[in-house]
Amino acid sequence: MRGFSTTAVKWVTQQPGITSAIIGASRPEQLDASLQAANMDALTEQHLSWLDGLWFSLPRRREFS
Repeated sequence: MRGFSTTAVKWVTQQPGITSAIIGASRPEQLDASLQAANMDALTEQHLSWLDGLWFSLPRRREFS
C-alpha cells in the first residue's frame, strides 16, 4: 500500500494536460515518498473517480470582483 503523498502525486500526474508535478519536500523521506509515484502502476478509473470526488468536494474560496 502506498502512502497518501505518493498517491496524491500519482493522481496529479494522471490529470489530463499535466506532464509533471512540482514537489515541495522538506525532509528526505517526503521526497522518497513522492518519487515512488513514478514507479506506481496507473491508478484505476475507480480510484481516479474517488480521488476526483475528494478534490472537488473541498471548500473553495470565493473570489470577489
